[in-house]
Amino acid sequence: MLAGALAAPLVVLAALVGPFVIDDWRLDRTVRAVALDWRDHGREQAEQRLMHEIDAQSIGSQVGDDDCRLIDEGAVRLVRCSWTGVVRVPMTELARRMSFSSEASIQASGDLD
Repeated sequence: MLAGALAAPLVVLAALVGPFVIDDWRLDRTVRAVALDWRDHGREQAEQRLMHEIDAQSIGSQVGDDDCRLIDEGAVRLVRCSWTGVVRVPMTELARRMSFSSEASIQASGDLD
């Protein structure tokens, strides 16, 4: 019985925070793919891929168009997304803002970091 009482808050926490964490993991993979597209096919293709992947993976409800940037620093190309989500506890006024970021870069050598 004690284990059930301890597990219940963890299940609730996972249900509230889990969707944000899953979107962040998806975006981590997406920025890597976009960085590779930028290297192999150019900036325009990378921008299209980024928007497509955000929509296709249903991350768009959390991540807006202005939350991601393709930054050309000369020798390094950087794909960076930073976003926030608000976790609200049902039937309470409790809310917590959580920040997330995903980043991938292509070095001058063409290597993905």
